[in-house]
Order: sequence, then structure tokens, then C-alpha cells
Amino acid sequence: MGTLTITLKTPLYVNAHRLNQVKAYPNPVLNGKINLIHLEGIALSKLVIYNAAGSIVKSLSKITHDSTLTVDIPDVATGIYFIRLTDTKNEDIVRKFVVR
Repeated sequence: MGTLTITLKTPLYVNAHRLNQVKAYPNPVLNGKINLIHLEGIALSKLVIYNAAGSIVKSLSKITHDSTLTVDIPDVATGIYFIRLTDTKNEDIVRKFVVR
């Protein structure tokens, strides 16, 4: 029998792994701003914030950032929210946060 050698030149699911590293703080949000960190190497195409009922509270589509992104949410009521980040490869991640 022969030998089969497979070499991956591009790692699979690197961006999905990077999305898993994204953290939201402070949690709970006290000052009307939430920070997203560990965004290095991630090209975001969309950010949507939903309330616990599933209604969209805020949506951004033209997003520029470095390793951290600060999102202003000054007018949201106290409660539980979800932030969905979608990258340019249509992979996404959802983070839960609380506003007090």
C-alpha cells in the first residue's frame, strides 16, 4: 500500500474559532456602552442587538474596529439582551448581556 499525505495550507474554521473568543463587557452594562473585545483578525459585516422578546434594538452594518469595538446603547431599558455578530463569511456568534 502507498502513503497518503494531506497538507492543509489554510486552517479550517479559523474565523469561527476567533468569533468564539469575542467577549462582551461590562456585563451588566451600567453606562449605556458595551465593549466587544478580542476582535483581532475578524471582519465584521453586521451587528444586531435584540431584546429578550426577540425585537431588534440596534443594528449596524458598516462596522470598523480594531481589537475592541464600543457600541453605544444609551436608550435601552433594563433587561436581558443578545448581541449577534456576523463576519464577512456569514459566520456568527451570539453573546448575552444585561442592562441595569
